[in-house]
Amino acid sequence: MEFEQLRSTWKDINQKSNNSSEIDGKLIFQIIKTKQRNQINSAFTYEFCGSLVLITGAILTILNIKYFDTMGLQISAAVSITIMVFQPIYTLSTMVKLRNLKMDEYSVTETIIEYSKRSNKFLFAQRLGIGLSFILMLSIIPVTLKLASGKNLFEGRNNQVLWFIPIALIGLIITSKWVFNHYKAITTETKNDLKELRNQITSNKN
Repeated sequence: MEFEQLRSTWKDINQKSNNSSEIDGKLIFQIIKTKQRNQINSAFTYEFCGSLVLITGAILTILNIKYFDTMGLQISAAVSITIMVFQPIYTLSTMVKLRNLKMDEYSVTETIIEYSKRSNKFLFAQRLGIGLSFILMLSIIPVTLKLASGKNLFEGRNNQVLWFIPIALIGLIITSKWVFNHYKAITTETKNDLKELRNQITSNKN
């Protein structure tokens, strides 16, 4: 949402006020805050569902750890479990901190600084998550094959499943790029709205 669209939303109220510039700024600030929280809440829902899938996968792997009877399978299981536990916890923690930013406790300038710090950490977590997803995709294949069919990929008799890797890589690249760009657009839009509001307040004071 552009800054001028936010501003025009409250045009009628401002015209009736003796202190329209101040009220205008406060109301726009509230709109920005509400919009940001709604966007993050929507994203949080999808991230939380994805996290449940990963945590469930980690639990199932741990419960069936006895079936991983070779070094290759044990390493794959350990890597998979580590990623499936660490990634959702770290990603959700940065998202919660971004969502729980109390903008009312800061000035507009302070809000921009604090929001930038938290959004940068959130985007870093997304980048890290993308990298870990590629590793997880490779490590989980032998684990899943062993649990599903009892076959050991590392014994060299199951190379027919390797055709799936390029297709999965392409799908992961497309999905990861779309999700990251979406999150980046959300955070950039909020920062730009806040900067426009700061500039408007500054110009009104002058």
